[in-house]
Amino acid sequence: MEHRKSSFLNVLTTGLAAAFLVAATIYIALSQPWMGLTLSGQNVEQGLRVVAVDPGGPATGIKPGDYLLRVAGGGQELVLQPFDAVEEPDAARTYAEYRNFFVRQGRIANIIHSGTVTFTLGDGSKASFTPYTARPIISLPIVFWMQLLAGFTSALISGWALGFRQNIVGVRILVLSNAALLIGCFPTAIYTSRELALGGNLFRALSALNSTGSLGFCVLLLALFLVYPRRLVPLFVLGLLAAVFVLWSVIEFFQIGLSVPGVARYLPITLTASAAFLAAAMQYLRARGDPQTRTAIGWFGFSLALCIAIFNLFYTIPPLLGREADVPPVAGFAIALILFGGMTLSVVRYRLLDIEIWTFRLLLYGAGVVAFAIFHILLISVTSLDEVPAFGVSLAAVSALFILIRAAITRHFLPQQNLHRQMFEEVVNVAMTVPNGARNQKWQDLLIRAFGPLHLESTAEFATPHSDSNGRSLNIPGGGLVSPLRLVRAQAGIRSFSRRDVDLAGDLYGMLRHSSASRDAYAQGIAEERARIGRDMHDNIGAKLLSALHGTRPESKDAMIRDALSDLRDIINNVTGLPQTLDESLAELRLETAERLSAAGLAMRWTSHGDDDAPVSPIATHALRSIVREGVSNSIRHANAKTVTVEIAHANGWLALTISDDGQCAAADLQRGTGSGLAGIRARVVALKGQMEIIESGPGFTLKAQFSSVQGSRT
Repeated sequence: MEHRKSSFLNVLTTGLAAAFLVAATIYIALSQPWMGLTLSGQNVEQGLRVVAVDPGGPATGIKPGDYLLRVAGGGQELVLQPFDAVEEPDAARTYAEYRNFFVRQGRIANIIHSGTVTFTLGDGSKASFTPYTARPIISLPIVFWMQLLAGFTSALISGWALGFRQNIVGVRILVLSNAALLIGCFPTAIYTSRELALGGNLFRALSALNSTGSLGFCVLLLALFLVYPRRLVPLFVLGLLAAVFVLWSVIEFFQIGLSVPGVARYLPITLTASAAFLAAAMQYLRARGDPQTRTAIGWFGFSLALCIAIFNLFYTIPPLLGREADVPPVAGFAIALILFGGMTLSVVRYRLLDIEIWTFRLLLYGAGVVAFAIFHILLISVTSLDEVPAFGVSLAAVSALFILIRAAITRHFLPQQNLHRQMFEEVVNVAMTVPNGARNQKWQDLLIRAFGPLHLESTAEFATPHSDSNGRSLNIPGGGLVSPLRLVRAQAGIRSFSRRDVDLAGDLYGMLRHSSASRDAYAQGIAEERARIGRDMHDNIGAKLLSALHGTRPESKDAMIRDALSDLRDIINNVTGLPQTLDESLAELRLETAERLSAAGLAMRWTSHGDDDAPVSPIATHALRSIVREGVSNSIRHANAKTVTVEIAHANGWLALTISDDGQCAAADLQRGTGSGLAGIRARVVALKGQMEIIESGPGFTLKAQFSSVQGSRT
């Protein structure tokens, strides 16, 4: 619960911080004057070509397809050049052209801010209008929102990772790399979505932030794999790496000894990312014997190599050839976002299973939105589809693909929420096995099928199932039922144990304990039933057969034997009818006791008083008969007495019974309750929440018992 709370708070905090930066970025973009024009300098020899005109904008005298040759306003006039509309100024062939670009951007921005603007068209005509002071939010292009989404998603990922493994140095570097990605991503969103120009100083500052953030992301990527998951270099190397990064940023900003802006910006990024790939390869080699880490690094290393190849093809090579990048900058940040997501999974040791359900869905839906936006942009760029048809095609294609991918990921990564019926049956089968080596083997086989560990090993006993901090092992207690075990690396070593695995282990262990307790209770019930039958056989059947043995009249013997057979059937069937009054319960017992004592040559005194009409439960009646029969049998067999006295009192739901004689007394043996008969009496009284006492009273003995007449367990 604490982990979930920490993870949620970190995602919330980073999300709010990123949302603030998003709001600031949107504010800067909307604060620029707006003409309602979409301009392009591609395939144009002079001036700019009008691609689209917003009908709600002020430039009503300009039509799509027109060429803008000059712009004038505020006493200034400037000839427009195709390079003025370039998205990324790094495409400049020289730093002189690069610096001139920012100067021209400043002059054009001043003209647009001056008030009325006049454009000279390709046919020599002029169009004058006053730009709106602010840009409507609906006019921001989709590439703008794509870059904001890339930065915002990376912030959520880093926040989740920080809450998940916040004490690991790799996670801290991950958070810093996210900050670098934001620094590079959000400024680019502003200047690549500009209508025509930004203030020169603002544009240059945004471009410098983009360069610093992009290079910083790759430098931190290199630093990450130099120290995580194993340290490859001393810590001072990281300080040296940071110093080189700062030094190069200063050199690039002030253009010291550099000639081509694109090479100066993109080549260090490529070299640093390539060094990160080599560091990841070293980590892969160092992880020999650790298949989990090798799998994570191997997967990320492949994606890193792929991203480096794509980046070089579209961003590094074109400037070396003197051409503009072949794809818009937003695609580069989409690549970085994919790489960042893969890096996150590697940092948390490939533990995708430990993503909370809500986080998993958040990231999955975010990835779906990113995929939709990228596909939409590519569809518009490559085909001649308009915005609306392209939107529909993109939505349909990405939705279908998203459903398939989501189902595949869910099946592969998320364990079943409910246990399979066969697993329940196997746990019960383990519990019903006699505690020996066979039970341990069945339990181990069940755990192997449930988790597929690389291997199992014995461990010391502990209280509850748990995994270690890295999820490398899962410890399952034995609880005295089976041997405690440590499971190492789930699914043959390809993943760590997750909290869901711990929960599953807890469910299996809980089922084992419950099934074993049920089995023990069943066995105890059998033993208690056998003991009850044994006591009843001794107390009731034995007493009547003893009386028949000592009797002299044949008809009396026959009656006693018939009663014994009747009691035998009652004992076996455990017949319990409706409650009877005390008089009804004692009528037959008094006659039976008198006949037994008379047959043995003993006199009887019988008294009963109290609430004779109150009901007595069948269980209490059965216990009363058994105790009286056993007490009388004891006097007949051992006491050599002349008279036996039986006193029974019933009041307030309690029965008080006293049996005494005037014969001999073996006080020590009687007090201990030796023999199955007296021991049975004591057990019956205790079962009815009562108490029993044997008193030596001169000649003879006295047995006193008191127990409930309205409740009790089977005895």
